[in-house]
Amino acid sequence: MDTARVQAGVVIAYRLRPSDRPTNPQRLWHGRVKDVYTEACWVWSVEPEYENLEEIVFFHQIVGIEGGIEDELSTR
Repeated sequence: MDTARVQAGVVIAYRLRPSDRPTNPQRLWHGRVKDVYTEACWVWSVEPEYENLEEIVFFHQIVGIEGGIEDELSTR
């Protein structure tokens, strides 16, 4: 995963860590990046029914980057 593309505003797809004890370890979660740190980023969920959830996502959890605010604005 190219972590250089992880920046505030992009939507990422990620999996929960085993220590989070996910009921479905293969499920992809989606969140918009709020802040980026050295090895992780702070995201808020864009999943239906989880919109207000915020969490730290480590770069190794990220499986895809789906676009940023610019992409969203260009589709309106």
